[in-house]
Amino acid sequence: MQQTELKQLPDWLLEQLPKITEPAILSLWDTKLVVTYPDRMEAIHESLKDVQHQIHHVKPKDSQILPEGYQYFGEDKESGCLFFKTSEYLPSSFFPTPIKKI
Repeated sequence: MQQTELKQLPDWLLEQLPKITEPAILSLWDTKLVVTYPDRMEAIHESLKDVQHQIHHVKPKDSQILPEGYQYFGEDKESGCLFFKTSEYLPSSFFPTPIKKI
């Protein structure tokens, strides 16, 4: 939906639509995982488990993984999630919130 299309909606409906928020962005700095929040605060993590905990439990936000993140974890394409081990037998995954551009 284009931004101009939103202006054609009735005012009562526009008031009910959720506000669009900027995502937390997962990127790399050398071999460290860096999460940058919309307020430009950065958090550096050693593992995806730490990233997942911070984003989903401490600061719930929409999130996005940059292509370099997929490449670092051996993914040849942007699949929408990254998998990691939480123990020898238990895998987990980091699913960023899908963000749709208007």
